[in-house]
Parts: sequence; C-alpha cells; structure tokens
Amino acid sequence: MRKLKPPKAKKRWAKTLGLVIPIIILGLLCLAGIFCKQLAPNDPLEVDLAHQLEGPSRMFPMGTDKLGRCIFSRCLYGIRTSIGFSVLISTIGVALGILIGVISGYVGGALDVVIMRIVDALMSFPQLILVLVLVGIMGGGTYQIVLAMLMVHWVWYARITRSMTISLREHNYITAARVSGTSSIKIIAKHILPNIFSQMLALYTMDIGSTIVGLSGFSYLGIGVTPPTPEWGVMIKEGCEVIRQTMGPLLWPSLMVCVSVLSLNVLGENLRARVDEN
Repeated sequence: MRKLKPPKAKKRWAKTLGLVIPIIILGLLCLAGIFCKQLAPNDPLEVDLAHQLEGPSRMFPMGTDKLGRCIFSRCLYGIRTSIGFSVLISTIGVALGILIGVISGYVGGALDVVIMRIVDALMSFPQLILVLVLVGIMGGGTYQIVLAMLMVHWVWYARITRSMTISLREHNYITAARVSGTSSIKIIAKHILPNIFSQMLALYTMDIGSTIVGLSGFSYLGIGVTPPTPEWGVMIKEGCEVIRQTMGPLLWPSLMVCVSVLSLNVLGENLRARVDEN
C-alpha cells in the first residue's frame, strides 16, 4: 500500500516551495536585468516604424510597440529601472527608518517626542498625496520621483522599528548590559538590531513589491520615469494607447509587474511565517 506523508511533512514541503520558487523567479529576473545587454535581441530605444505593432516573431519575441521598438528588449531593460529603482528606494527607506526608529525608541525622552511628532505628521497624509506634492514642487522626472518616494518611504519603518525597540529595551538582558556599562551603540548593534532583523527582512521583501507598483503607477500617470526610458509603467501606459489594435504592448509589461510583485509577496509572507514560528 502507498504510504501517506504526514500532514507536518506536507506542510514543511509546501513552505519550502513557497520560499524556493519565488527565490528562483526573482533570481532569474535579476540575472536577466544584469545581463540584459547580452540577452536583448534589439536596441530597446531603436525606433523602426516599418515594424510597428507587429506580433511575436523570431526577431521580436514579444512583438513591437507603436514605434516599432522590441517589447522583449524593453521589458529586459525595464527590470533595471523598475526593480532596480524599487530596491534602491526600499533599501534606503528601510535603513533610514530603522536608524531613526531605533534611536527614537532606545533614547526616548524629548528626542522621541520630536521624532514621533514628525512621523505622525507625515503619516497623517496618504503617501500618494505626499509624493504628488513633492513631485509638483520638484518637477517630474526619474530622479525627482525616486527622491520624492525616498523622502516619505522611511516613515512607516521608523514607526514599526520604534515599537519593537521599546519592547526590547525593557528585557532583562538589555537592562543588565546597560548596568554593566556597555555602551548604547554596542547594545543596539549586538542586542536590538539582530532581534528585529528577521521581522524587518520579511516586511522589506514585500515592500519592494509595493514600491514596484507605486513607481509603475507614477510613471503611468506621467510623473515618474520619463519616456523613452524602458520602464514597465511607461510601457503599460503606451500599451493602453493601442489596446484596440493589439494587446501585446500592454500584456507583457503587465505580466512582468504581476510576476515580480507576486513573487516578492509570496516570499515575504513565507519569511514572515518562519519568523512567527520562531
């Protein structure tokens, strides 16, 4: 007779797949972005009106857009823009937010009050509105949208990190370290940061997906990455303009966004489940 796997073994196998599959997909996307010059069959910026809105072929694996540019090549180069800038924004945001949150939560007092009032003021407005206001002040463009998103991205991390730090600060081993004369920097580096790292990693992973959607959304609205730079949001906007003639220019960049964001969310959820178990 066939032996049935115990439920716990099946659960472990499902969780392992939930980590392995997204990591493989994201790894392939990152490799494709790094080696896009070698993988792209055409110049992503080359306009060829003789081949506009063509279907998939050997020369153009995903077809062409309204200007005859290779969609496959633009999707590959778009990995650098969409995922690259999103990773940059999320990484700087999490680093700045953790730094401010840990200092605020550990030091406390007047410094904590001042920092938290700034955080509360920024969190009282939707992030979308704040970014739109900042872009309106600085002007649209690739570097302007990245800077605007960075200026509001750290706030959420600072709030969460502060709460974790206050909780950890009351533990006996940190009190003992403080009484024994250990410096605040060493306490933060050896006791606080390692204890919040795993939780922040899970949040950071999912946040990259949200940032990809946000950056693509701003580009779609015309205030983000400026054409002709290959970027998925820009490509989706251009695809919507020709949706009645062909679906290719809209379909492929939309799939790239969905696959990358879904992989990041699945990876983040599984990382968070592992953290909660431990």
